[in-house]
This record gives sequence, C-alpha cells and structure tokens, in this order.
Amino acid sequence: MGQGTSDRDPVRIGRIVGAHGLDGGLKVHPASDHVDQWAMRLHRVWLNGEARTVRGSRAARGQPVILLSGVTDRTAAERLVGTDVFVAADELTALPPDEYYWHDLIGMPVFDVEGERVGVATAVVRAARDVLEVEGSGGRALVPLALAWVDVNPAAGRVTLRRVPEWVPHAD
Repeated sequence: MGQGTSDRDPVRIGRIVGAHGLDGGLKVHPASDHVDQWAMRLHRVWLNGEARTVRGSRAARGQPVILLSGVTDRTAAERLVGTDVFVAADELTALPPDEYYWHDLIGMPVFDVEGERVGVATAVVRAARDVLEVEGSGGRALVPLALAWVDVNPAAGRVTLRRVPEWVPHAD
C-alpha cells in the first residue's frame, strides 16, 4: 500500500464518462491498467461520498460498464457523467509482488539511479502517455511512467528514475 493510503481509504478507480443502454448502465473510464482486477468483482462503490451497491457489470467495447443501485434508467445515468468512482483500498484484488496500483505510488520517495533523493511521488496523471508527478525542493516535474524512465519497487516502497531529465529538481 502506498505510504499515504490505509486499507479503508477510498481509492479512485475511474470516472463515469457516459450512459450505456436504457437500464442505467454507467461507462467508466478506468484510473489504472488493472481494470480486469476490479471491474467484474465490484460489490460496492462510492459516488460523491455515498455508498452504492453494484447490481452488475459488463464490458462494452473493452470499457467497463457498471450497474448501480438507484440508477435504473438512462436519465439517471446521464446525471452522473463526470462523477469519480471510488472503492475502499482493501476491496481491491491483491496483485503479484512486482505489480502495483497507481495509488500505491503516492507518497513513495523518488530517487535517481545514484541513490540521491529527488522528491516524492504525488500523483499519477492518466494521459496518452501516463506520467508520474514528482514534487521536490525545486518544484514539480512530470516523468513518463514507462520502464525506460522509472523503476517501481513496491516491496521497497520507492521509485527510481532510470533517466532523470535535467528539469527534474533534486531534493535538498
């Protein structure tokens, strides 16, 4: 678990991006690459701080669609577009030792390959090329979250930058 996350803390797993069908289906844009780890196993989620029972889930063109209690038609589903979807961290499926959920990175110290601390991971930004936000004494830097750039060691609770762009500030 990331240093800033307890087992009961809510973890954002995605955002509702549209309605699907007439039965209140909600298309969810996932906030990680581990959709298969949660999409078909959800029992309860939180929207706007309110717990909702998951009535069912399915995939539509590779995108998760969930059915929630209290959302029984397309109109109700459309009202929720733009809403973040959360689960309790301890409800996520355990991953193999060398894998991690993105929320696990938050709070991890970040080092360069020489072992010098450059800052702390503060966010993962999902984009065409996902990036890790690193805060250091010199400010904020965005680093591509790709094997060529970073090595994540969940067991050690640290991130190592394989390639440190000159714009990444070093911690004092």
